[in-house]
Amino acid sequence: MSLVLYRLGIWTYFHLIKALSPVLPAAKKWTEGRKNLDNELASVEAKREGSKTIWIHCSSLGEFEQGRPVIERIKSEHPDEKICLSFFSPSGYEIRRNYELADFVVYFPSDIPSELNNFLNKIEPKLTLFVKYDFWWNTLAELQNRKIPTYFFSCIIRDKHWITKWYSGFARNILKGVTAIFTQDKESCERLKKIGLTRAQFAGDTRIDRVLEIASKPIKRPEIEKFCGDDHIIICGSTWPQDHRIIFQSIDWSISKGWKWIIAPHQMSEKEFLILEEKFQNHIIRYSALEKQSHVSPQVKVLLVDRIGMLNTLYYYADAVYIGGGFGKGIHNTLEPLSFLKPLAFGPKYENFSEAVRAVNKKYAKVIHNAADMLAFMEEQKVIENSNQEETRRIIEGDLLRYSGATEIVYKAIKSHFS
Repeated sequence: MSLVLYRLGIWTYFHLIKALSPVLPAAKKWTEGRKNLDNELASVEAKREGSKTIWIHCSSLGEFEQGRPVIERIKSEHPDEKICLSFFSPSGYEIRRNYELADFVVYFPSDIPSELNNFLNKIEPKLTLFVKYDFWWNTLAELQNRKIPTYFFSCIIRDKHWITKWYSGFARNILKGVTAIFTQDKESCERLKKIGLTRAQFAGDTRIDRVLEIASKPIKRPEIEKFCGDDHIIICGSTWPQDHRIIFQSIDWSISKGWKWIIAPHQMSEKEFLILEEKFQNHIIRYSALEKQSHVSPQVKVLLVDRIGMLNTLYYYADAVYIGGGFGKGIHNTLEPLSFLKPLAFGPKYENFSEAVRAVNKKYAKVIHNAADMLAFMEEQKVIENSNQEETRRIIEGDLLRYSGATEIVYKAIKSHFS
């Protein structure tokens, strides 16, 4: 593929999104989110008052969580620097549009040269940081043309990524002009160097720095302690209906064995809450109701988390953790419970996540296919000896520390660009 063919393809792609917006909800959301972008960019240009910005781009919410530690580090050392945070996906923009450490939060317009150049002229970056691997080739080429230092961090390149194939020559040539590419793992770094990208460097995963910081300052919640009592606790985070089926099939046995469940569905909707309440009947209570009560009925064995943003602090109370998504597109965040050194389980769709693969290989995570697997996992956590628990915690902690420190590595590389 050549850059000319890419430009033709990308023009078609973005215009197709706009053309399909009347009939496709996702395309409509993407298009409507950008309707006011020209005015927003004009506001950015006026408010920065001639100061250049640090442009940090995230595809979506997951990439934002990886970029967040670097943003926090920059702002803690250089509070006067203007940060322009951009998103490609509506899901990231809508949730983080008011992020307090970004001076400006905007949509990335598109990789069409005319729209891109208008964007760059308005925000005028002196430094650009891309989180993970949102490769926009016109953007990267134009940043190099303008001699703007450009970095990627928390980048991960899997074995079959198209950038490693013979037909990616034009893209490789552009990436050779990037200032540095910091990878999450050593394998990604080796793959990039193998195809001639000598500016690749293994740094680790910035998400680990953040989850370790959260785990180092656990939030004690009296209402959660009231619910837990002396029972064993399994926390099910970011679960989907496919995960709930296994939980339903496990509940009777688990209650008889002294377990309680804390369930935080991925879809925080009233519809999903009502489905769970209908299934568990008198055994379930919502968190919003629990915090108003002084006493918890002995019948209640399931706590339904109906509040966004608290799951990562609840893992402190777990004896075991099940992460949802493994029967759908893929599992959700495993690093948060691992930062509390908790044994994990999840469904079979986990192989695109290096930290999950590592956890399974080192036997501190179990793969669940059915209710029998779930029950076996829970029973194992009850009978395991303290010495074995300590060994598991030591292995988890060692892995986390091995891949931590990326935030500081990235900051040291970019700090010379700050005034």
